[in-house]
Amino acid sequence: MRPSLRIRQAAGALLLGLVVVLPAPSRGSAFGIPEFLEFGECADTKNMEDLDIHRYSGVWFAQEMVPNEYSQIVSCSLTNYTLRSNSMMKVVEKGITVANKKVRQNSVIRQDTEKEKGNYVVEADGVPSAPFQIVDTDYDNYACVHSCMAFMGFRAAFSWIYTRKPDADHSYVVHCRDVFTKMSIDPTPLQPMKQGKGCPYMDKIHHILAYSESVQSQAKMAANAARPKTTSTTTTTEATTTTEATTTTTTTTIAPRTTTRRTSTTASPSEETLHEVEITLIENDLENAQELEKRLLEEEEQMHREMEMVRRRQEEERRREEEEIMRMEEERQRQEEEMRRMEEERTRMEEERRLMEEERKRMEEERALMEEETRREKVETRAEAEELEELRDDVRAEIRRSHRGKKHRTEYNQDADSSTSGLSSSVASILLTVLLSAIFRQ
Repeated sequence: MRPSLRIRQAAGALLLGLVVVLPAPSRGSAFGIPEFLEFGECADTKNMEDLDIHRYSGVWFAQEMVPNEYSQIVSCSLTNYTLRSNSMMKVVEKGITVANKKVRQNSVIRQDTEKEKGNYVVEADGVPSAPFQIVDTDYDNYACVHSCMAFMGFRAAFSWIYTRKPDADHSYVVHCRDVFTKMSIDPTPLQPMKQGKGCPYMDKIHHILAYSESVQSQAKMAANAARPKTTSTTTTTEATTTTEATTTTTTTTIAPRTTTRRTSTTASPSEETLHEVEITLIENDLENAQELEKRLLEEEEQMHREMEMVRRRQEEERRREEEEIMRMEEERQRQEEEMRRMEEERTRMEEERRLMEEERKRMEEERALMEEETRREKVETRAEAEELEELRDDVRAEIRRSHRGKKHRTEYNQDADSSTSGLSSSVASILLTVLLSAIFRQ
């Protein structure tokens, strides 16, 4: 049976996304395609004939499954199917992840409105609708489930083998593998899943199994009540369980409910007792189921309270983290302000150092000028000293000449006054020359 257009489009988008997005698996496959994605078309499969979805409800344990990217559970899988209507079931799966943490996954199985009655699809958040086919089950022990989507030459096929008990006989697994093989479904990708000892549900496994059996009993009662009555040569009174009490042969149609009560009175006391015991057991199962459901609701409320506490704690931590971030931001701004102030101080000090350097250069230049002026003055002083020495030599020579002239005083007595005046004139000219030299230097 071919998928509808909407499912084919969703499957195509999903498969294309898987080809593009998902990395190649560790064992490797062609062109980096995920291991569960294969070339080819889906096998021509369909649900088991006369499938009673009501009787499928209850608890199932996955014994083998094809790993896929949409399930985090890798061990201790427990799935509870709850009938919401004749065309819808609520699915809650619990188990353990690769990180050894408990996880819960919710989904819905509903009637595929685009196909004929008896075809179902499974829906979950973030995952496109996918076919859900129960290809074989006896409702009480095992179920063989298959799902496949195909598009553009690719297919994604998943299979599951469920049992009602975690430690069920391995023959049910072998049976489902044979069923898959006969339907041209490759059972090779199926991998066993850990169940039983060490799983979280083991401490209340008896309550879980009692709840599941109660759900199955109700489903059986509903199926028997809905079963149409036919013409027979034997009038049969059917109890709520599998016990049957056969009465006398007649050629008429099965009598109505009042006749059934009348014929049941002809049954033996042991049969009546067995019937009452069975009814009592069913009532006890219902009470246990109600008690279990009440306890599950309490646990769920407790879990919600714990989740609320965790959420509040996370919000408080987030608020503290935001406050810490704001404090760190203020500290960063303060440090930036301090760094800016230090940078300004460094710039000011560099400016002062530059000015001091310029002042030092100016003083060095003045010192060099003063040294040059001193050197020049020394040179000039030396030259003046030499000139004075020359003048002194000239004066000495003039004096010597004057002394030689004294020897002839007697001879030139009459010229004494004139000689004295001449000597005075010579001394005055020498002094005048020295004075002019000093004024010129200044």
